[in-house]
Amino acid sequence: MPVEYFFPTPIYYSFVKNLESIQHEVDSYLSSVSETDLVNPWGDTVQTTFKYGNYIHALDKMPILLSEIKEHCYEFLKNIKYQQTADIHVRESWCNISNKNSFQHIHLHGDTDVSGVYYHQTNEQDGDIVFRNPSLVNRFHKLTYNIDNSVTYKPEVGKILLFPSFLEHGVFHNNTDHKRISVTFNIDLK
Repeated sequence: MPVEYFFPTPIYYSFVKNLESIQHEVDSYLSSVSETDLVNPWGDTVQTTFKYGNYIHALDKMPILLSEIKEHCYEFLKNIKYQQTADIHVRESWCNISNKNSFQHIHLHGDTDVSGVYYHQTNEQDGDIVFRNPSLVNRFHKLTYNIDNSVTYKPEVGKILLFPSFLEHGVFHNNTDHKRISVTFNIDLK
């Protein structure tokens, strides 16, 4: 008799179509970011353009990437059989820069609907993103704690990931000399 697993949590991944144009947009945006624009508000080691209550909405400067994010979000919603017609509103967007030894603590973005990341620059060895099972009981119950309660995704240039904002995630240490750059965002469904 097989064992069945239920109650999945959807994570969407794909690759952008307009990679060259998007890469140019992100490079152009990053060239306008000064060292004083980069902060570390979360107690980890990632430099970011995110500043609580006072930051530049990065995707305002990247219309091609913003358009693709919305297309991928509609595809994600269609695949999970989201029944409502959604107006996709990107509430927040910022760039994360991860140098050698950078990491991000496990965290969530629970006050929005969908969160995501676009990988602009990576050598694919500079820190995987990890998602944890949202069921706390599964992670600690004696019957299920030995079942893999996390999943990792390797960063790849042009990859986009979308996931429910309540899903805990973090980023492993960048143990290379390579700088990983990503564009991160939160989406509200109106």
